[in-house]
Amino acid sequence: MENGMAVAVEALNNGTTLQGWQVIFTKTLGRSDIERRLSIPGDCAAEFPPFHSNQHIEFNVKDDESGHQWIFRCAHQSATNSGIVINSGWLQFARQKNLEVGDTIHFQKELDHSTRAHHYRIGVTRNNNQNEYF
Repeated sequence: MENGMAVAVEALNNGTTLQGWQVIFTKTLGRSDIERRLSIPGDCAAEFPPFHSNQHIEFNVKDDESGHQWIFRCAHQSATNSGIVINSGWLQFARQKNLEVGDTIHFQKELDHSTRAHHYRIGVTRNNNQNEYF
């Protein structure tokens, strides 16, 4: 593993900020995350764009590897659950990147101080411990 990647993995494991990117959550993917939708912990909902009166939100996630902009759509999981789910765009991303049960994702955001907008990206640790950033 390259030195820079070791630092990145250490920072992700400690929940710290790395080069301006803040880790929102880390999750080991289960079957439902690969086959249906990505469930996001309720305590992380505030890290995403606000829902306001909408029942869902859309936001872009950049694939740093190819420059492709993925559009993910989030919704509240249920009226009784504070969690949110990414229910559109996620499965296409997971399939194109060949994500598997047991892979771990690191969802991150960064504030663009000039525009006050947040940018999002995903880091992946493969189940075989190979690290990738998309």
